[in-house]
Amino acid sequence: MGTIISGGGIWPQAAAGGGGGGSITFTKVNRDGTKERRDEVTTDKIIPAGWAILDIVSMDLENPITINGKTIRPGGRWNSQDVIDWPANKQEFGGQVTINSGGKLYAFHVIYPTSSGVDVNTI
Repeated sequence: MGTIISGGGIWPQAAAGGGGGGSITFTKVNRDGTKERRDEVTTDKIIPAGWAILDIVSMDLENPITINGKTIRPGGRWNSQDVIDWPANKQEFGGQVTINSGGKLYAFHVIYPTSSGVDVNTI
């Protein structure tokens, strides 16, 4: 697995190297829309390993969802910043993620490097 870089947007200033307490050096990953998927669903999903960015939001107002065994409260969020190894200043490509929704609504946004063999349309 390799390390990644963000083109901007979701990363805090410190992670992007723009001040704010430190910087992280990432290796650049090429990406395009062919390896990106956004959706709102109520079904359980397995997100294959190798993603560069992953964001999951529980959209149910009363019931939690479970991501890799961790409970995400209603309205809560899980994203790839949660798997940054801050002490080592790196982020590996993400491992497999299992989402158990219990039939509750959630949204996800996943991005794979262009070179990935994952077909995002099957997720």
